[in-house]
Amino acid sequence: MGNKTIPIFDEAMSLFKARKYKEAESLFLSLIESNRENKYVLFQLGKIRLQLRDIKGAESYFKECIQYFPKNCYPRLELGKIYKKQRKTKEAEEQFYRYIEIDKDRTPHARIELGKLYKEQG
Repeated sequence: MGNKTIPIFDEAMSLFKARKYKEAESLFLSLIESNRENKYVLFQLGKIRLQLRDIKGAESYFKECIQYFPKNCYPRLELGKIYKKQRKTKEAEEQFYRYIEIDKDRTPHARIELGKLYKEQG
C-alpha cells in the first residue's frame, strides 16, 4: 500500500473494530478502486460482508483474494467456515487442508476448524 492509503486503511480498520461496518466498507471500497489486487482490503471487505450477513458477497471477496494471492491463508479459513455452515463438507475440507499446507503448521486455526467439521460428521 502506498503512503496515502495507509491512513485511510487505518481509519477503515478503526471503523470496523467499532462495528461501523457500512462506514468502514465505504473507505475500503475507495481503496480498492485504485488497486483491485489489495489482499488486505479484499479480506476486510469479505469480513464486513460476513458481519452484514451477506454470505455470497463475503464468499466472492474471499475467492477474489485467493485468486490474486493463492498463498494467503486467512481467506481460505473464512471460506472454509462459510462452506462448513453451508454443509459443503468437501469444499470446506479442501480450504482447511490448503490452509494447513500453506501455513506449514505455524497456526492451529485450520486444524481446529477441520476438527469441528469432522466432529459434526460424527
